[in-house]
Amino acid sequence: MITVNFTYENKEIKKVSVSGHSLYDKKGSDIVCSSVSTAVIYSIRLLEANEEKFTFREDEKKPEITILVNEVSSLTNLVLDNLKILLEDLSKDYPNNIKIKEALK
Repeated sequence: MITVNFTYENKEIKKVSVSGHSLYDKKGSDIVCSSVSTAVIYSIRLLEANEEKFTFREDEKKPEITILVNEVSSLTNLVLDNLKILLEDLSKDYPNNIKIKEALK
């Protein structure tokens, strides 16, 4: 199962951690994994293109990717809130393959 953790500080997303495999289908045919990966990478690229202050780290061996917000902005909030909505929609369609968690920092 893919687990997505959103960590909040002052009602704003400060960290997003995505880990695991959806196990929906075999590698290369897994539409859940592909959807999650696309949403996360698209969000990172959008933040990078607008020179937002954040960092991300990726560990392909686990698999895991983490986005850390260094400085909150309206665009960062918009992008990460949208990512959360997209992943929540996926988790409703595939509840056995993706789980969303939230925590306060």
